[in-house]
Amino acid sequence: MNKEKIFKNIQNIKPYKFDISDSFDLYFGQSKNNKNNCRIDVKGFAYYNCENPKAKSDCYRYYLELEINNSNKTLVVLMLNPSNTFPEMNGKKSTVDGTVKNAIRIAYKAGYSKVIILNSFNYIDGNSLTAIKSASQTSNDINAKIISNVLTEHKDLMIAWGTKVRQKDKNIILSSIWDKITDLKIYAYAWNENSNCPYHPATRVNKKNNYPLTKFLTGKTNLQELAVIKQKDKFELIIKNKY
Repeated sequence: MNKEKIFKNIQNIKPYKFDISDSFDLYFGQSKNNKNNCRIDVKGFAYYNCENPKAKSDCYRYYLELEINNSNKTLVVLMLNPSNTFPEMNGKKSTVDGTVKNAIRIAYKAGYSKVIILNSFNYIDGNSLTAIKSASQTSNDINAKIISNVLTEHKDLMIAWGTKVRQKDKNIILSSIWDKITDLKIYAYAWNENSNCPYHPATRVNKKNNYPLTKFLTGKTNLQELAVIKQKDKFELIIKNKY
């Protein structure tokens, strides 16, 4: 997706573009010896608000796009906040963190060739709780507009923000795409019945559910379709077949 479309109608920001690539196994841990294991090579780019994203000081990642192969099926993945995916800089190779790798693994198994990673807020921090406190309102407003712009172009959205997303952040994001709901296909790779929300693509989330990510990668490959409902002034996600 080109820069003009990503940042359409967003003023007074200067995004810096960096290349990112990596290679990793489809399966990991005890599943690594699976007969169907293979290497996934990804190549793409990201936009940051700073010239040195690795400095990890008041830095935001606006957008991350990684291509898996040359076909033309894109999955937009919406998670909580960026962590440790950084571009190639100063002679050091780029790095893709474990959560982004898992999102790519899910997309690959579901038949997608490209992944766009967005976040409910875009402050870079490995700790989501401190990231929530550090993110500025201005950046959150920019982020909501970016999400809306991207979903004008791409209609397959997997929400995977887990249990830590705040209600007000859900409201901002879901309200920003409310007018696009009829065009969107919204998914989760697994649904957390206890918390009534989509699972985050962590390696291990809940033993009782047989590690949802591992179960998805080694078993079924169908994403769970979701719907958005509005109740008074609140927006919520629900499993579509229960709608």
